[in-house]
Amino acid sequence: MNASIAMVLPIEVEQRSTKLDAELQGVNSLAERYYRNVREAAKLHPLELMRLLHDGAVLGGVLGEMPDDQVAFDQVRATAPKRERGVMDDWYTSGGSSAQKAKHRGICRATIYLHWKSALGYFRGRLHEKGIKL
Repeated sequence: MNASIAMVLPIEVEQRSTKLDAELQGVNSLAERYYRNVREAAKLHPLELMRLLHDGAVLGGVLGEMPDDQVAFDQVRATAPKRERGVMDDWYTSGGSSAQKAKHRGICRATIYLHWKSALGYFRGRLHEKGIKL
């Protein structure tokens, strides 16, 4: 029985690693660009934001025309399950440490990394469905 526990442990430790897998780095980079654009838009005066939206700007991409990959990301985010969207929003907009982000979500620090990687995987899969290769 101890041998089976020893075989499971390295996988569990690897899953809880803070290091991001190579296959998720592209979607992480896209998320960083998308949320940076959202943060910049939040700094606009509300009347300027309304004018831009009236002129056809996409919500989340009001600082100019949003690239296709960010438009697709915005679409995936809009339809994502609550947990995945919440994790992504918290991770990229809340600032602070991973421990603070985990506390905000009511989970432990090690678990926030699992949720973050899971959300990135979800977004990556949905983006691939839309033809966005990362």
